Amino acid sequence: MKLSTGKLTAPGAKQVYRGEPGQPDVLALRTEKPPAEREPLLHPVMCGGVRLTQPESIPDAQQRFEHDLRWLPVPARLLTGPIPVDVTWTPVLVQSTEALHRSLAARHHLERAPNR
Repeated sequence: MKLSTGKLTAPGAKQVYRGEPGQPDVLALRTEKPPAEREPLLHPVMCGGVRLTQPESIPDAQQRFEHDLRWLPVPARLLTGPIPVDVTWTPVLVQSTEALHRSLAARHHLERAPNR
């Protein structure tokens, strides 16, 4: 786990959930219940070196890309100096990260508070 200021790493496998345009994405532990009215962005494609689904067709991939691009606010679409979409962490992820940070800081005699 990174403990440097501004470089905090959250523990565990995660999932990102997306809501309506203008809403921040939500970062959660993969084991958490999905937030209401949010779509998971990460989907398993391979397991044990085996593809889990058939490859997406070119027209389907293009349609998915266009849908995702329309969702992004204009400042996030800029090629130069884009402004990233806001991301919020679930309370469970925040608590898990803070607890692990406290444990590691105590073990290594550090006093910095975690930064997200």
